[in-house]
Amino acid sequence: IGPRNYRHWIHRGFCSVAMKPCHDWFMCDQKIWRYLPLSQFVSILQNKALWFSKIRELRDPFEGRSWSTEVTSSFLELCEAADRENFVSCWTIDDQDSALMWLAYAQNDGVAICSTTGRLKRAISCKCKPEFHDVGYFNNSAGALKMPSRCFAKRRLFEREREHRALVRSSSDDKPLKSKLVSVDLQELIVEIWISPFSEEWLQTMVKNLIFRYNLKCPVNRQPTTLDRHSLLR
Repeated sequence: IGPRNYRHWIHRGFCSVAMKPCHDWFMCDQKIWRYLPLSQFVSILQNKALWFSKIRELRDPFEGRSWSTEVTSSFLELCEAADRENFVSCWTIDDQDSALMWLAYAQNDGVAICSTTGRLKRAISCKCKPEFHDVGYFNNSAGALKMPSRCFAKRRLFEREREHRALVRSSSDDKPLKSKLVSVDLQELIVEIWISPFSEEWLQTMVKNLIFRYNLKCPVNRQPTTLDRHSLLR
């Protein structure tokens, strides 16, 4: 959509290309990436489902909660406690894969699922009533209250992740769980698979065999790079 140099962001229901309300996810598709180790990818293929992580189990201890003293009412504290019991699947918005995201989430034996926001919405089972939104990044908790849920708000420290999330709200049966499987249509979800540029050559062959075994029709790519992880961390 639009000239290739534009950034196609949907934020709080607006498509920044035209600056008009964008209520149809199918008209404002964004390319998204899910970076993960090979073991998790195999699990997705075997179960035909995505793993959704509980908010309070994510790396950032401030996920789903206030990170300042500005909001202290007992009612909001109860809301935060409920939000932190919900489950999310986290994706990165980008036109191409990112070396920094590879290093953070899927280094040596990692793969990345390339999809779009529209495909993600269509692929996830409607039975779990999923919600979808770009993550908003804020300097303070007051700004985070503008989002439809604290599950879609993070500290500005994480802004470079450019995250898009699918959210499934928890039920009474989910309380002991740290994560849960949510059924997906893999053929609808996956546009292509990318292999970590820091991996060995055998990984691409293995992933191609897995794609064939599970009867999926999508390309498996590996972008060669002259960078190594040490040069990126300097």
